[in-house]
Amino acid sequence: MSALAKSPSSSDSHQVTVLLVDDDKFIRAIVDMALKGTKYKLASVPGVCEALQYINEAPPDILITDAMMPGSTGFDLIKAVKATNFDIPIILLTGLENPDGSIKDSSGMADFRVGKPFKVSQILGVLEAAEARLQVHHQMTEPSILHSGRHKIVQSIS
Repeated sequence: MSALAKSPSSSDSHQVTVLLVDDDKFIRAIVDMALKGTKYKLASVPGVCEALQYINEAPPDILITDAMMPGSTGFDLIKAVKATNFDIPIILLTGLENPDGSIKDSSGMADFRVGKPFKVSQILGVLEAAEARLQVHHQMTEPSILHSGRHKIVQSIS
């Protein structure tokens, strides 16, 4: 897929849009192949500038970003997305490790982390977890839930 090329839209309302940001064509191709035929609709871009443009035009449901890229890093992207009103689950792909072997996230803001090299099953598993988080968020922000929750809080204060 080219820089801002999106998969054709589908009438399936259960499709989850995923934006992958990675300067490595090979990684983008692997994830693209892994998601073919799944409920995930993948768009991929090679860098942070393209990702920000994409997110501003059509925010994805889930964002996957590499940590280290030329120019701006995935950490910069995570900070920029978290500073907006977009509540997009973010998956960080990185080969960086802390001395204890845990995955390094210098932004401290990624929702999920996957170490490189990774297995396709890891990507699919973390996408499922990110989608579950997204569903909970949508349920919690439905107007009827917010209204009934607010009503309970007002009652308990009175």
